[in-house]
Amino acid sequence: MNPASIGYQCTECAGNTTKIVNPIRQNKFIPSRQKAKVTKFLTISLVVVYTLQSILGDILIANFALFAPNVSNGQWWLLITAGFLHGSILHLFFNAYILWVVGGQLESIVGSIRFGIIYLVSLLGGS
Repeated sequence: MNPASIGYQCTECAGNTTKIVNPIRQNKFIPSRQKAKVTKFLTISLVVVYTLQSILGDILIANFALFAPNVSNGQWWLLITAGFLHGSILHLFFNAYILWVVGGQLESIVGSIRFGIIYLVSLLGGS
């Protein structure tokens, strides 16, 4: 028996060749992240917002952080904007890292639109 790209072949079927073909393994549970456009956009957005936060100081926190009385008064967008604010560089790093690793894989599985919806619903649920 000779190793083949899929399993083994008998010598007669393989044409008496001794060439060993290594199969290309592709894990269907970890798809390619090349098309993870939403994940890339969100990760870049997190970094840009944190950079602005570092430059502008408390202005972003005062205007875009989650504060229940403001939401009650109609500022519903705070439920979304608060998810892009971070308390420290370490907080940003871990959020961006998990988003990059898990988000990229999830987006490749469910697609960009569904991933965006999942992210938005999770953001609202977390707020």
